[in-house]
Amino acid sequence: MQSALLYVAIKHHGNWNKIYHALEEHTKIPRQSLTKLENKIKCDYITIINKNYPIHLKQIYKPPFVIFGVGEFSNFNQPLVTIVGRVEKFNLEFLNALHELGYGFVYQINENTYKSAKRMVQLNYRVVFVVNNGINHDWHELYGSNTLVISEFYNKPPEEYRDQSLNRITLGSENKILFIDYDEHEQYQNELALCHFERNHLYKIVYKYDQSIVNQWTKHHAELIWNIGQFKAVFSGV
Repeated sequence: MQSALLYVAIKHHGNWNKIYHALEEHTKIPRQSLTKLENKIKCDYITIINKNYPIHLKQIYKPPFVIFGVGEFSNFNQPLVTIVGRVEKFNLEFLNALHELGYGFVYQINENTYKSAKRMVQLNYRVVFVVNNGINHDWHELYGSNTLVISEFYNKPPEEYRDQSLNRITLGSENKILFIDYDEHEQYQNELALCHFERNHLYKIVYKYDQSIVNQWTKHHAELIWNIGQFKAVFSGV
């Protein structure tokens, strides 16, 4: 069954609906094609029926049938916090505190966060990177002793499907979501909507008082973090 999941996941470029219908219709898979595909795969993978499949991902809407990865899948078995926002000097104090408390991070890669991701590797953080161009893309700058690079796609996915994958997996990999960036009122609306859908616990670092910002995040039931002392107290007890 795991081989069948691998086959349909690659055949349908990670498209959840197409994979689901192929499985529902009991699509026949030639043994020769299956063997050829298994020999061709250049990364590790884990399927939804594997006992080591991440528990939080299994509970989200449309969990990936197959997760392709390079690195240590055991990272999913350690305490994690999903980080939303760019890693800058002003917020490293908070990330270092989480690191010292034994937390790793789930972090989404796109054109705006790739520089931050490389910094997290240099700092030797334990990170699960969620990427969008397929695991077969060259992500060598993100590989490290403490990192895991994952994707729902083996090859680069069709443009029409890329919109639904990253946030779903990033925000579903762990139920604790920390927003670390400066505030822009409309910046995180899609992420916040998905967080509510998945019943995540939200935390927001507030760097300066602004009533509209406080109102926005309070409306979304986020716990506001005002200083490093409060931050350490909150996460040491999570």
